[in-house]
Amino acid sequence: YVSAVATAPAWRRRGVASALLDALDGRRAGRACFLHVADDNGPARALYEARGFLAIAPDDLDPALSAGVALEIEGSDEAQALLFVPGAPGAGAKTAKAGAKKRKRAKRGGFAKGRRR
Repeated sequence: YVSAVATAPAWRRRGVASALLDALDGRRAGRACFLHVADDNGPARALYEARGFLAIAPDDLDPALSAGVALEIEGSDEAQALLFVPGAPGAGAKTAKAGAKKRKRAKRGGFAKGRRR
């Protein structure tokens, strides 16, 4: 479960969130992953959906998981959307594609490991 991810305005559109999602892809080993995002945060939702996350209604979750999700988003002052990326065989192909994008971004001067601005 991914919770409370935020990128400082000065660092947006530099690949920081994509680098975090690349790391998540490398760690989740094809297992499903859930996250919540402010319902009206269009740029974040677009990023997550481009990476394969799908919207899901909390009512569609197993009751034990639903209780945990409710605790995660409890107290938020904004409406939240619940997204998940399903576990799937061959998930490594998506990670390789993301790595190629990251290398291309680094050539353009975007976020890259060990690089400071």
